[in-house]
Amino acid sequence: MVAVADKSFQARYAVIFDSMSKYASKHGYHWHVIGDSGTEPLCEQKYQVFFFRKHCIIASWMDRETNVGDKVFVFDSDVVPYRTNIPLYHWTYLIEDIILYERTWNNEVAAGNYLVSNSEAAKGFLMRWAQYEKEIPPGFSSADNGAIHLHLIRSAGLEPERDGTCGQKYYSLTAPVTNLDPYFDFVDCTRKLAKPGVYTNDESHFSFRILKKDTAWVMDGVYDLYGKDGSGPGGFGPVFHHGVKLTGKDDEDLDSILKYGLQLNLPESNTKVSSKSCEPVFKSAECGKEARGFGHMSTPGECAENIYKLRKFCSESFMFSEPYPEWGCRCCVEGDTPKKGGELWSLYSVSDCIDNA
Repeated sequence: MVAVADKSFQARYAVIFDSMSKYASKHGYHWHVIGDSGTEPLCEQKYQVFFFRKHCIIASWMDRETNVGDKVFVFDSDVVPYRTNIPLYHWTYLIEDIILYERTWNNEVAAGNYLVSNSEAAKGFLMRWAQYEKEIPPGFSSADNGAIHLHLIRSAGLEPERDGTCGQKYYSLTAPVTNLDPYFDFVDCTRKLAKPGVYTNDESHFSFRILKKDTAWVMDGVYDLYGKDGSGPGGFGPVFHHGVKLTGKDDEDLDSILKYGLQLNLPESNTKVSSKSCEPVFKSAECGKEARGFGHMSTPGECAENIYKLRKFCSESFMFSEPYPEWGCRCCVEGDTPKKGGELWSLYSVSDCIDNA
């Protein structure tokens, strides 16, 4: 599992990268963040646009750091584990040199996330993909995401390198990003030739697969309608959500941090649940006013640990129901006055539940 990111992106997406590392460790995979500067100098010299340079960097890194036949999942920086209990073997059994997938919300093949085998054919494919930087048309072409469509049909021998209809549409793109019709007309041209399925080129000994919508290991999270356990059409949902944009500022990123449990990856002091029991301060009591909910937690100690990581948004006090933990962990506003509640809620204090290690 790898991502390519410069130092600024590594800092901005540190909590996501930590989450990716934990997912990889849990399932026996390796996680690597490859720097965009100083790692592959030949790629830096040759390609000025990150989106093309990335594929050169991946190919060069694979050649140096992996074994023949190893499989590498390549991720954008804004991809986060969501269904962390689902391993990747649903896709690692696929034998093609490179696996790509259709986007959920339009007809494009996604370019940022893919599965690639360490074969000479696959690395050659990535290098030729990067070379499309030299052929960018004057109008909007979506960088490597546009180029991958032309590269796929040419690699499969579905259209000649010269004088092909889709190629002509690509090189004729002159419209700005405010007019996407010509771009999607080009994409539609290629997708009529390259539908979901397996494609091989016997001459180059290269093969690729395009997965149909919503069957890959990753998808844009806003379109994920599967159950959290993965239940849904096809039997399981994607492991990862794409498009989780972070600014590197906790207050602006808070909703995403809480949704994906990233608060435990924040660069705060390490905390651990105290060995002493985490007893309620008040039983049959609730917050007078709730500051924020933290979702389902199994114990008051787990709730306290999460709140501590985001303590600037909460007070010391929080409410938790041990009989019904699925009701969620909820912290109180600063200076809150507790109120009498139902018998199933109790109020706790963060400092009573954790040690600041």
